[in-house]
Amino acid sequence: MLLSRFKPSSRVNNMVDIAYSSAIAATIVILLLYGYAALLRRFRKLSWLSMTSKDPKLHPPIVDGTFHRLQDIQVGVPSSSGGVTVDDGLYMALNQWPVYVVHLIWALILLPSRITQMMLSKLTYGCYGIQSEQDVIGFILHVPCLYMMCKAIDKPEVAGHFVSGDDQLWHFETPKELTGEAFEGSIVLSDISIIFLQNERRIVRATHEGKDLDPKLSSNLLFSIVIATANTWSHFKSHLMAEKSAQEIIDGGIVALEPSARFVHGLHSGLLNSATSPAVTTSPLYGLSVTRQCFEHRVRVPMPHYLDMAKRRSLPGFDFLYAARKSIAKHIKAHGLKVSIEPLFQNIAAHSIDHYLGHQYLEQINYSLDGSETFMSYIRGFIWVKFWMPAKVNLLDDVRLCAVAKSPDTHPFYMDVYSDLKRADPVLADQVLASTSF
Repeated sequence: MLLSRFKPSSRVNNMVDIAYSSAIAATIVILLLYGYAALLRRFRKLSWLSMTSKDPKLHPPIVDGTFHRLQDIQVGVPSSSGGVTVDDGLYMALNQWPVYVVHLIWALILLPSRITQMMLSKLTYGCYGIQSEQDVIGFILHVPCLYMMCKAIDKPEVAGHFVSGDDQLWHFETPKELTGEAFEGSIVLSDISIIFLQNERRIVRATHEGKDLDPKLSSNLLFSIVIATANTWSHFKSHLMAEKSAQEIIDGGIVALEPSARFVHGLHSGLLNSATSPAVTTSPLYGLSVTRQCFEHRVRVPMPHYLDMAKRRSLPGFDFLYAARKSIAKHIKAHGLKVSIEPLFQNIAAHSIDHYLGHQYLEQINYSLDGSETFMSYIRGFIWVKFWMPAKVNLLDDVRLCAVAKSPDTHPFYMDVYSDLKRADPVLADQVLASTSF
């Protein structure tokens, strides 16, 4: 009887069983993650070997993702070199698809809240979302691929408006050659002109295809046009440069820069050819409201690029990107790497910062992605910001510069560049990816 008092109760037994089951479950999870990480490392090596192989019979490309190797931008036409190999495609799928699924689930969780905001706006203002002229100017001046194409105006008078004090006039415009309807609606990007004051956040004059627009009445339209300019033209240029950078690294077999070749061809092949591409109209994730033909046409249209350093120092990310380009140029030379400076700079820094700052500004704004003001155009805008814009980071095979720089098998080039960027801006430095992979 005395011993029976010391027998463990059923509650204690249950707790022991739970702890035992939890330990087994945790062990299984750890082993699965360890195996998954080992598989990623294995396919990373296979991907590099297949991309740099000189024998297309051993490592044939499954589809060509390179822009600059296609004579007439013929989408999906295989070439004799470059492109996405089977091993490269498997590596990207293993690394990226789990992350894409997480982002998609998160976007779907947030979607009901955004729909509620849209319906309240519709009942209150008669449209699903409202952007002011301040929003238009704010977005232009927040994203490098947009403000770098703005020309500073030094004239004290424009269209009858005088500039006083330290305010700066800027001119944002697209060329007439940017023709062709990009959207399901009737908007075209050609011949848009917006002259605005930086500090006052006021549009002095706006024209579209030679017709004057009232900035206050047309602010939603102007915002959609500016978004589309970034998505399908100015930011798109960084993708082209990244493609060139990755091909230089692969053609030269430059192992030291392998992280900057990861996923670039695969990403672009997916954007051009995948059934889930945001630019394929039949895709369930159709998010740009543009077609591949838009990319094919606009790749040939040159983009204006102004420096005016003193006038851009106050703009988000400008000083950081300037420091990044200097650092990349310096360390390419110091480490004897045979690659072009500008493509690698665009591949590593410019693309990432465009995405980060653009996402930062758009996250709380409800806008029509294609300018049609339909319900689905606002949903596409939401999907674009929540799903397509954020960096896709797999923590078990991290391509962020901060992780690549700390990896024991990484070339000192990345460590040196990251050290410089950390001094320039520690927040932005941790948003930079080693390659254009999203």
